[in-house]
Amino acid sequence: TILPFSFENIIFYMPAFFGSLVVVFLVLLGKELGSLSIGFIAALLSSVAVSYYNRTMVGYYDTDFLNIVFALALLWSIVVFFRSSSNIFVLLVAVDIVAYRWWYPQSYSLEFAFFVMVTLYGLFVRLERVKLLTLLTFMLISMSYQNIEVRMALVALLFMFLTINKKLFEKLVWVLFSLALMIFLLSGGLAPIWEKLQGYVFTSEVLTLKSQMELHFYSAIGTVREASSISFETFATRISGHVVTFVVGVVGFDWLVLKHRVMLLALPMLALAMLAMQSGLRFTIYAVPIVSFGFAYFVVNASLVFKKFKYLVMVLATILALVPNITHALEYKVPTVFKKSEVEVLNRLKDVASRSDYVIAWWDYGYPIRYYSDVLTYSDGGVNNGSVNYVTSYALTMPQNSSAKMLRQAIKHKNIEGMVLNNGFASTNEFLANLNSLKVPNQSEDIYIYLPYKMREIYPTIDLFSNIDLMSGRQGLEPFLYRSTNFKQNGNLLTLGGNVSIDMQTATLKVGQDEAPLKNVVTTYYEDEKLQVKSTVANEGASYNLIFLKDYGEAWVVENSVYESTYFQLFMFENYNKEYFEPVILDPLAKVFRVVL
Repeated sequence: TILPFSFENIIFYMPAFFGSLVVVFLVLLGKELGSLSIGFIAALLSSVAVSYYNRTMVGYYDTDFLNIVFALALLWSIVVFFRSSSNIFVLLVAVDIVAYRWWYPQSYSLEFAFFVMVTLYGLFVRLERVKLLTLLTFMLISMSYQNIEVRMALVALLFMFLTINKKLFEKLVWVLFSLALMIFLLSGGLAPIWEKLQGYVFTSEVLTLKSQMELHFYSAIGTVREASSISFETFATRISGHVVTFVVGVVGFDWLVLKHRVMLLALPMLALAMLAMQSGLRFTIYAVPIVSFGFAYFVVNASLVFKKFKYLVMVLATILALVPNITHALEYKVPTVFKKSEVEVLNRLKDVASRSDYVIAWWDYGYPIRYYSDVLTYSDGGVNNGSVNYVTSYALTMPQNSSAKMLRQAIKHKNIEGMVLNNGFASTNEFLANLNSLKVPNQSEDIYIYLPYKMREIYPTIDLFSNIDLMSGRQGLEPFLYRSTNFKQNGNLLTLGGNVSIDMQTATLKVGQDEAPLKNVVTTYYEDEKLQVKSTVANEGASYNLIFLKDYGEAWVVENSVYESTYFQLFMFENYNKEYFEPVILDPLAKVFRVVL
């Protein structure tokens, strides 16, 4: 231990510390435009605005706690470069871009948007051509899709050239710009931007991945809550705390642009925030500092009408804008991702598994598993593309034999395409049809599957990722699955809600006017810390099953494919096939099994 603090305490407070740095660049921006008051008010509002607070609060460890700081630093350095005669700011622009990409690889699209805006602005205001080309050259080099060492070295060489022989640099600026553009295009150019547009703007449930095979995967974007569309009221509230504050901020920004055209350079951040209307509330955070700055500009300048009372008006207006945001912060209570007992499960797993072993779980749990259990994971918050999610979904929703064999193939060949080609098949359908007859790859690593209780809520979503024909992109029919936490029994009639009921005497499921027989009626409960399962076969050939999870206060009706899935059999009933799995940890909130195949 180097510091007198635990790592958990450091990352707990880190978002609040780094997130607060946004106020520095707002104050500097206000100073650059001639008013510290504007920067100060904007800083107050930005730092507590609903969206910004939610994603930079203590305990919420996310890249966003520096994403906006880097973006605002980039805006400030560009603005100062345009208004200054010093070339040091062009270096700050380049270094900020390189650092931003290192911190957040997805910043590429915003960097490019700034590049386009700088180009348009430079041409619009007829900026000195050499000055504009100098900035664009540095931006292209720092944006190029190369490793960080190469980009920093090129930026350093460029700046040394500019500093040592400015006249020669300016004489050759067109040549340097052309070389920078060539490097930018040859290193990847627009490809990453197009990928992001496909993911967030031109959204589709099914995405096509072209490499050696052309496969179709279910897109993860539509299943992420923060990437789903939102209303205008939600949009405005998350940015400013209240619709009125948001409107004043937008009007203020328009007023600001009329006075200081250089603030047109902030449009990329506003444009990215507009994606929130279609592609999710996570993007609203990008508009927070800009709209806050617009609000501050409006308040400071409008208060001049009141002359002697201008400071009182400024204070009152600022307080009114802060109140809904502070109220939200006081009321916003977020539960921890893991409960203590769940962490204890992962700590116990650390004592069982080695660092070279793999733990398979849905991607939401990847990072915590790797941290607490010190093992390898197949997917996580940064690795959750369609190909990876297909494999994990398949392992969780298919029967145990297919699940175990898919996991062995996944660790050996990494993705579904590798499995198909390396096993000598021409299509995924052929591979899947022959999966259970294939020789299991020899591997030294153990494979564990992590099954938390809370994952039951997203089972229908998980199923979507493997319930698809990868060759054609056709989505399969969703299996029937109904969960009730407010069920009541009156005589022989069990009412589950949502127009779903069950005649317990005849074991008949009723959904509206439709009826179907039940196959299994299962009740589970814990006794002396061991799971007890009581099961009755009501109708052998039926397609639906009733499950009572007594200790969890839940009743489930699921069709056979769900009932036979690895997740349901292992977690709900601890009914493991000894040929494929063995129990490692059996906790009511999280269970771990090892693949023995």
